Amino acid sequence: MMIIKISENGRVTLPAGNVLGYVGEHMLRVHKVIHPQVENAMYTMVLVYDDDTEMTVNINDGEMVMTSGLLSAEGVVKAQFRATRNAGSVVHVLKSEVFTVKIMPSADV
Repeated sequence: MMIIKISENGRVTLPAGNVLGYVGEHMLRVHKVIHPQVENAMYTMVLVYDDDTEMTVNINDGEMVMTSGLLSAEGVVKAQFRATRNAGSVVHVLKSEVFTVKIMPSADV
């Protein structure tokens, strides 16, 4: 488990190694995300891969679960935390800085 800390001003603190998971793992990896609380917000982590594909992971009760589809290829992935809240006809989005995490080769090899 990796602990990702997001400060009120969007700064991100990661542990050494910042490993998101291993290629092919499925729901074995749960990461803790400590983030600012925004009333009535939906929390997500957006992952951007080398080919510019974007995937969104929901954060529930401060945890995000990695599935095999999110861990399909090894490499460095850009990530950004987002808290999205609807306020009538206006959508407010709190974003963290963009940071990088790693997908490692399969542990089965």
